[in-house]
This record gives sequence, structure tokens and C-alpha cells, in this order.
Amino acid sequence: MLPALLRELLEIDRDERPSATPLVSRDVLLAALLRRIEIVLPGARILAPFYVSRGRVDLAVFHEGTALGVLLEPSEPFGGGVRTGRGTEAFDYTIAVAAYPKDHLLDEKPEHVWGFRAFLGFDGLPVFALARPAASPAAPSSEARRRLLALSERTHAPALDGDAVTEALLAHLEARYEAIAMAREFPCGGSVADVAVITGSELHLFEIKGAADSAARLAKQVPNYDLAASTCTLVTTCNHRSFRARVPAHWGLIEAARVRGAVRFMHLRAPQSNPNAVAARLVDLLQAQDLRRILRSRNGACPVSGVPLMRRTLLETAGDEESAHLALQALARRVRPV
Repeated sequence: MLPALLRELLEIDRDERPSATPLVSRDVLLAALLRRIEIVLPGARILAPFYVSRGRVDLAVFHEGTALGVLLEPSEPFGGGVRTGRGTEAFDYTIAVAAYPKDHLLDEKPEHVWGFRAFLGFDGLPVFALARPAASPAAPSSEARRRLLALSERTHAPALDGDAVTEALLAHLEARYEAIAMAREFPCGGSVADVAVITGSELHLFEIKGAADSAARLAKQVPNYDLAASTCTLVTTCNHRSFRARVPAHWGLIEAARVRGAVRFMHLRAPQSNPNAVAARLVDLLQAQDLRRILRSRNGACPVSGVPLMRRTLLETAGDEESAHLALQALARRVRPV
């Protein structure tokens, strides 16, 4: 019988038929598994990869005395090393997750390994199906478990600092947004957002809290960003999961983790439209040269002088919606591109 932990972790009872596309990449598999671990085993310690005495697993998960090993066989790359499952007898549970055309490799895993096939659902997320039950589930000896847990305590995942997360996040966001400009260190209402993404109609701000950062500035950053940004997202590492309670429900949440040497991102909560955004605060981000350029393009000349008066004139003559659009265009021209 499939253990309850594995059933819940992989959502085996999920009522969804696989799509016609059985190919699942490593990144998609990892993101889905890490997201489910966060939900089912909150606060779990994750090491990726994790080397055991005679082999390695792609993910090792430790939660309240339970040890779970994960072997991955994604669709790509074709060929490459096959996870044999050696050394996994010390885990309470070991699962192998394989996608076409590598799903036949499940038959080569040791008898104590549970085998699952991965497909893509119609929502683009992986769906898992039990392909091969463990013939003889692992029953690690107390000595084997002791050694495994001791090894996990001696294995330290490299800390992710803010700079490493920022570099990876910029590349990650570039593929997700049709941005007209992206910038780091974007001033906003007396605070400075780590990353800003400007589209034709919206300003998206991202605040990053790396392993060495504190939450002290969030109390000021949240209201400052909320006055101008269309959406806001907090990006944390596993060190700072408690920080998530310090941002409003409409903020998005992303967790950064280092997996196989690369920084990966788990989207835990999508950002919602910011109910506090005010067009006037977006106009407040404009500098004198921005305002003069906008007013001249609208009127042929700048009828007033002084930043406060130019801001007020723009809002009164263009209205909130057009002023916000013009402000975004001006900010996109001015910010230092990455």
C-alpha cells in the first residue's frame, strides 16, 4: 500500500488526466517537487544533491525524524548517468520519478524504491502516477539511520546571498515578462527595491532577502512599494521562511534554492493586483527632466517650473490613468538597464 506521506506529497489522488505531451524537463520536475515539499513538509531541510555512502540522490529531505530520498530521471538530457539507488537503504522512503522516454529506468531501481511516472497536466504542471510499488519497503537499521542523519547534519548547503539570487532572478524574470525595462536597485518612496520590471502598463517590484539579510527594513519597504507598484513579490531563501508573514496577502512569494549548483525558484504564491497603488505616487518617482519631457511632448512647452508643480500639472491635465502610463514610459527610459 502506498504510504500516506508519498500519496500526499505527489498528489496521487489528484483527478487529472495527463496531457498528450509526456516530456517533462528536470527544471519542471524539481520546481514541482520542491513546491509540494514546502506544502506537505513545511520547514523540511533539503539537500540537493546529497551523497550517501555508495551513491547519491538528487534530493534528500529531512523532516521531523523522517528521511526521504528522491531519484530523478527527467526527459532531458538524453543519456547521461542513471541513478542506481545505491546507498538509499538508509532512507525511510526512496522514490524515483521518471518521465518519457526514461520511464523504463524505473524497473532498474532497487526493490525498496517506489517508482512514479511524471506527465504534464493540461495546466502545464506535472502529474504523478504510481508505476511500480516498492516490493520490499526499506526498513533501515537504527545504526544506518543514525549515520544518515549525522551525515545530513555535516552537509551544509551553500548559503544564498542577495547578489547570487538577484543575478539568477533577473534571468528568470526575463523569460516570464514582456518587459520594456528591467533594473536593479530601483528607488521607490524612500526605499530601494532590489529588482524592478516595467511593462507597458505596470510596475512590478521584487524584494530579495538573502541568507544574511534581516527583515528589519520590510516594515518600511512594504508601504513604500505598495503606493506605486502594480504588484510586489518577496523573494526569500529557506533561511527566511518566517519573513513571509510580514508582507500582505496580495504580495507574491518566491523561494530561491540552490539545486545542483544552480539557483532555482519556487513560485509559492502569485502576486495579486495591488489595491493600494496610487497614480500620484507613480508620478512622484519622476525627476525634473522626466516631467519636463512629458509636459513638452503634450503641450509643446513646459508651462510651469518646479518639480511639485510639474507633477501636479501632469496629474490635472492628463488624469490618473494617462499620467501613470506616461510615468512608466519615462521610468523605462531612465532606469539603468541590466
